[in-house]
Amino acid sequence: MQSLSPIQYLIQSRCTALQISYKQLVARTGYSNVSVGLKRLNQLFNADYKSSKGLIEKIAPVLNLTPVQIHESILETKRQQALEADKAYRSSFKPNFVIRTSNRGRPKQIFIASLLNASQYVHKLIPADVVVADYIEYALNSFRTHQNCINNFFDAPVDIVINYSPDRAEVVSLTGAHIEYLDKTVLLGTISLSLRNKYEI
Repeated sequence: MQSLSPIQYLIQSRCTALQISYKQLVARTGYSNVSVGLKRLNQLFNADYKSSKGLIEKIAPVLNLTPVQIHESILETKRQQALEADKAYRSSFKPNFVIRTSNRGRPKQIFIASLLNASQYVHKLIPADVVVADYIEYALNSFRTHQNCINNFFDAPVDIVINYSPDRAEVVSLTGAHIEYLDKTVLLGTISLSLRNKYEI
C-alpha cells in the first residue's frame, strides 16, 4: 500500500480532526463547483502545484493551519518525490546517448516533432551487446544515419553526450573527439501536448 505524501497526510489528518469531508473542505475554500474543487485537491495530492495554486492559497485557514505549515509540507513532499524519482531512475538506468542541438534542443515545430516522435533521432538507448569501448562509435553511427532527420526537426547539432551511468557521462564532438566528462547524466527534454477544456472554471 502506497504511503501518503506529507501534504496529503497533513490535509487528511486535519480533515479527520475537524470531522469534515474533502467535499466540505473544498466548499469552505470557496468553490461553488465542488467537483472542480475536488479536482484541484487531487491535483495537489498528485504534485500539480500550478493547477492547484488557488486551492493552496485558501486551504490553510479552513484547516486551522498557517500558510507556512502548508508550504513546509509541500516542500517536504517535493523532497520525498525527488528522492523517489532519483531512486527509480537509478534502478532503471540503461546506457544511452543524447545528441544536443542548438536552441536548447527545442524542435523547430513542437507539434509536428511530438506527433512524429522526433526525439527518437536525438536520444537512444545503447544495446546491451555493445561494449563500453564502442559506445561513442555507436552514437556516431546513429548520428550519421539520422543526420538528415535531425536537421529537419531540430536546429544545428552541437555535440553528443554518452550517458554511461547515472553519475558519469562524457561529452564528445560530432566527430567523436573528447570534450569533457560530467558527474551526472544529461537528460533529453520531453515534448508534451495537452488539450484543455476552455470552459472549465
